[in-house]
Amino acid sequence: MLTILIMFILFGIKIGHSEYIDVPNEFHQVKSYEDDIKLSIELDKEDKQILTSWKERFQMKQVNLTADYRIQMMKHRDHNFGTNISEKWEDCIHTYKRNINKMEFNYNRGERICLKTSLTSTYEKKQAVTQIEKEKNKWRKGYKHLVYLCKSSYVSEKDVALCLVEYVEKDNYHRTLQRLIYLKLRSMAELLWKYNKAVCDLEECLRINLSEYLTRVKSVMKVLDRCYRGRKNK
Repeated sequence: MLTILIMFILFGIKIGHSEYIDVPNEFHQVKSYEDDIKLSIELDKEDKQILTSWKERFQMKQVNLTADYRIQMMKHRDHNFGTNISEKWEDCIHTYKRNINKMEFNYNRGERICLKTSLTSTYEKKQAVTQIEKEKNKWRKGYKHLVYLCKSSYVSEKDVALCLVEYVEKDNYHRTLQRLIYLKLRSMAELLWKYNKAVCDLEECLRINLSEYLTRVKSVMKVLDRCYRGRKNK
């Protein structure tokens, strides 16, 4: 979807400007600037909704993944360290309760690390999108200032338009907004990719964290089994 939009922006803007090359009219030039501004504003509104949707979907996936792996951990914990087997087993559980609690503490700590890494992994791309939005706003404010200067210096619409075209074309000022529109779309595409990668990385991190927990459970279960057999044989 974003790729299609990018192509539309790149080729749409070029085609739009090509119409004014054959008719070197300052009013057409000014209209092209205004069209670009309207487009950038419309895209910003749409982008805001899209970014909110992506963020909410990302957070929901984080919650679901974290809950799924935590439920698995709790099932293994309750299955292996249940205290309704026998009094001697309960005595062993009590004896090694500290080890059991430490395993769960380590799982919780690993889970927090996974979530923190997932959250911070998208920060740079989100900042890039935000920065481009700020630059676009600065450009639009700058353009409004140029309009104000020209209207303050000239009376006729033709002179105002000529003044504005001179200001804008002199430093290719209008090209800057077009480039910012393209950069915003590209940055959003990169952010979407980063969101998807962050979800995959989070799941892998949680999977490894659960695997490490289960490895520790096996070690403690061996100790509990020796404890239980020892008490049983007394």
